[in-house]
Amino acid sequence: MKYGDSVALKDGREGTVMYVGGKFTDVKIDDVTIPIANELITSVKYDVKEHLDKLNKRIKWEEDHKVQAFFKSSLPRFIRNIPDIPRDILQDHIAGTQRMKRGWANRDTWSFDVYLAEVIIGGLTHLKENLHGVPCDFGSKDGMEIDLEGWKTTLDDIIWTFETSLKITERDWFYGTAKVRVRWGKLYKEAGIDTYIMTKEECVKYRNGWRLFQKYFFSLWD
Repeated sequence: MKYGDSVALKDGREGTVMYVGGKFTDVKIDDVTIPIANELITSVKYDVKEHLDKLNKRIKWEEDHKVQAFFKSSLPRFIRNIPDIPRDILQDHIAGTQRMKRGWANRDTWSFDVYLAEVIIGGLTHLKENLHGVPCDFGSKDGMEIDLEGWKTTLDDIIWTFETSLKITERDWFYGTAKVRVRWGKLYKEAGIDTYIMTKEECVKYRNGWRLFQKYFFSLWD
C-alpha cells in the first residue's frame, strides 16, 4: 500500500491513501484525512492482513534470533548507510546551529507540533520546579499571600495536556467526541489494536489544559 492507492474499509467506506504508517494509515475520505488502523483496511490491490502477518513473523524471528538478525539485517543496513554518515553529521550540525540562532531548525518544521509540544513540556516543567512568583489570580488582594501550590497544579494541568497531545499525535491515545470514541473503541478492540481510548473526564481535562494555556500564556514567566 502506498500514497494514492484506493482502499476500502471494513465498514464499507472508501478512500485514498495519503500516508502509510506502522499501525495506522492516513486515508482521505470525502475530503477529510483520518488515521485508520491497518487492520480495518481492505483493498483489492493490497492484502493488509497478509502483510501484517508477514511483518509480525519477521519481527518475532528477529526477536528469537538476535545474532542471526544482526548479520542478516542490522549489519548490512549499517554498511549501506555508511556513505550517508558525513551528510547526517553535517545536517545535525546545521540543525544545531539553527536552533542556537533562532530556537528552531528547518527539520523541526517537519513535525512542528511535536517539536513545540516537547519544548513547552520541558520549559514548563523547569518553570514549575524553579518558581519564585505567581500570576495575580493566585495572590491575595493585599499581595501578602500567594498560592504557589495552586499555580504549580495549573502548570501541571497544562503540561499534562501537551504530554497527551504527543500521545494523540503518536496515536497511542485516541481523542474525540463521545460517539466517535465509542465507535472507534469498538473497532480497535475488534482489530486487536491497543490504542487507548480517552475517557470523558480525560477529554475534559485535555480541553481544560488548552484553555489554561491560553488564559495564562502571558504569565508563563518568573
